[in-house]
Amino acid sequence: MNPKRTSLVLASLASIILAGCGAPVQTTVNADRGLSTAFNLKGSPTTGTKRAFLVGINQYQLPGNNLQGCVNDLEDVKSQMLNKEGFSAANINAITDKKATRTNILEGLKKLVNDGKPGDFLYFHYSGHGAQIADTNGDESDGQDEILCPTDLKVANNILTNAVVDDEIQTILGALKPGVGFMMVSDSCHSGTIDRGIGFFRKGNIRTIRLSKSLRNATPLIYNASLQASYRAKAAAGKYVVISGCQDEQTSADANINNRYNGAATFYLLEAYKKGGANQTWSQLHQKMLAGLIENSYEQRPALTGPGNTKIFTIPE
Repeated sequence: MNPKRTSLVLASLASIILAGCGAPVQTTVNADRGLSTAFNLKGSPTTGTKRAFLVGINQYQLPGNNLQGCVNDLEDVKSQMLNKEGFSAANINAITDKKATRTNILEGLKKLVNDGKPGDFLYFHYSGHGAQIADTNGDESDGQDEILCPTDLKVANNILTNAVVDDEIQTILGALKPGVGFMMVSDSCHSGTIDRGIGFFRKGNIRTIRLSKSLRNATPLIYNASLQASYRAKAAAGKYVVISGCQDEQTSADANINNRYNGAATFYLLEAYKKGGANQTWSQLHQKMLAGLIENSYEQRPALTGPGNTKIFTIPE
């Protein structure tokens, strides 16, 4: 089995996903590619602390599912945060491979959210496998709930355990304090089957865990509809930003770019940060990221949810 990795979380409200693999390619980016970039910059400056929680998983306990570019994604994002975006090393929590268990991912995200104070900006980046399971509470239009796949994801007796379900992330983000900025990125894809979207990539392995239909339908989960409603309302109200590396029906690749593995979406997201600098909006950043993927023949299309006309790394007004 080729390494696969799907996308993640927050399907109905917002996701952020990335990937790719193949032979070396050039990475010249046309920032605008004819797309509109006329925005009025909005957002309150980050007067407090910039904090980040980064997760990158190459090594999985499930045989045949290892990836190659996720730890590189994490290292590259961390470098960008430290050198260009005003984060300090003391406020970046990064976990990889064996440490990226279900427990550690949930606890790390809880700590990020709980530590946030008015004026702070929080950044969560996940790079690893994602998958879909049957939606049991009717909140997903496609009948599937998204999961993140920690390193200790297990399958036994047709039951999936140790997954991080989008509802759990929604619950944690429900504790965000007013006046705290939040950005989430997930470098993974969330197709329900491994074959969906394979043709979307010029080259590459797909970042998805292969789940049988019976397993996706049998996995029991507990949901809280009121928490989901609150979470969606906050997303719709522009309280935070989510960027996904592909659409819900697409997959993301683990890519070899210039002789080094990365998620294609992560790579072009970072190129967009570098090209546009600090004085751009999330929508402008998203457009540059999209242009880079298109110009290099990737058919995955990143999605943006939230206050796109807000200046990056500021607090939505």
